[in-house]
Amino acid sequence: IAVKYIRREIRSLTDEDRNKFLDALHTVYTIPTELGRKKFGSNFKSATTLLTRHLNGAARSDCDHWHDAAGIVNHHVALTLEVEQALQTIDPSISLPYWEYAMDAFLYDNWQDSPVFKDDWFGNNNPMTEDHSLVTGRWADIATPTYESSGWSIADTGSLNPFRNARGQLRSPWNNNPSTKFSRFNLTYSTSTQTIPSCGSISSCIKSTSISTMFDCLNGLTHGAVHIMIGGLWGQGDLFKSKPNLQFLESLERLLVFKMLWRNGFSRCPTECSLPNDAPNKGSNDDCKCSVPEEYITTYGARTILQTTGVWSVFSDIFDKMNDDELYDALKAIEDPGVAGDMFTSGASFDPIFWPVHGLLERIVGLKRIRVSQKLIHNFDETWGYSTKESHYVNGRCDWTNVKHASDLTLPDCDFTSDSYCWGHEESDVLEFSNFLGTEDKYTNREFYEFIHPWSEDLPYIYDKYDFDYCVEQGFEIA
Repeated sequence: IAVKYIRREIRSLTDEDRNKFLDALHTVYTIPTELGRKKFGSNFKSATTLLTRHLNGAARSDCDHWHDAAGIVNHHVALTLEVEQALQTIDPSISLPYWEYAMDAFLYDNWQDSPVFKDDWFGNNNPMTEDHSLVTGRWADIATPTYESSGWSIADTGSLNPFRNARGQLRSPWNNNPSTKFSRFNLTYSTSTQTIPSCGSISSCIKSTSISTMFDCLNGLTHGAVHIMIGGLWGQGDLFKSKPNLQFLESLERLLVFKMLWRNGFSRCPTECSLPNDAPNKGSNDDCKCSVPEEYITTYGARTILQTTGVWSVFSDIFDKMNDDELYDALKAIEDPGVAGDMFTSGASFDPIFWPVHGLLERIVGLKRIRVSQKLIHNFDETWGYSTKESHYVNGRCDWTNVKHASDLTLPDCDFTSDSYCWGHEESDVLEFSNFLGTEDKYTNREFYEFIHPWSEDLPYIYDKYDFDYCVEQGFEIA
């Protein structure tokens, strides 16, 4: 006999059970780990501790150890289990619900009408405040934590400090968002080019014939847009109005290619802002923006920088037609991403709505694996890997070991060959998550993949269902 927690879609919970979950989650956001462990038990982890996990995996300057490759599912499933077990120290009756966001594309003309955005659930997805933070509801009192350590070593880690922005906050080091709370904006700059993942996305993923292609589908098609549409981007000023030829950068790709410049060392971000966070013009001070040093532009030129970093390959059709002055303008437009809402950054886990998002991904993989186990599918290749058409965003690793400090303009040593290795994504890499069973258990990627099989006896939870009946009703092939 196996006794397991059952994870249910958040709308199917009773009001009492939903409030139990949300109240306990609020406690995770308001009590430090050390105090929580004394009060609730050793499995308690605060939202700040969980945020440092996500930043350490995703905000390093060498490469993204959690996203854009084969580790995408395991890391997020493990982090979700960590918060679930933290919640269970507060109330052992709680299991973590999931948000079936693809159903919102079916139920509502506007996905923002979903009840998950009620004040007493997760709050408004587009607060009409200057800093885009919540001022009403359950989460309006949650402040962004500050970075309290000074022990980061570039020489030992091969990366810039992933935990601190120039305002001293626990945020992506390039996201100098002046808000002291988590932020949300439902546009990418002034445009909306994304749609909420729908049944078409789910059907496409389930049709994957290998786990390597499914990982790619789950990374972007069925998951990434949710982060983009809730987090959002703003703060570009009059850039696109003053230079109409750069309007193609008024899109999410601007942030993606900025990170290519940043990881390659060509865009450098400040470590301190001269104006305090409560200054009247705190969001407009130029010294709190990332930039390409003029020394680099003089030495290499805009064209070479764009080509070396891989940015050129993203916009080659446009860049091929630009002269040197226009390429300079494009580089300067990319050097800083503006301000990002937390869900669209490596600090995404500090937005409470992060936690029910990844259950849909796990259920897609789970459904496929159940059918393989039932011998209903015979052509699913579970060889570990990652197959993508977006290689310009994900290939390579940059070693910052020889960069003495954040202001040192020595460039990192970058390797974009097929042999380059980003820890966290290989089959034999040992995950930083452990002790889910109370036995000091540790896992490689392959071992954790086996651990989370829906039929695994050791897995401490199961989902209420793995079908997507609302997609079948719309005529999508899920089988």
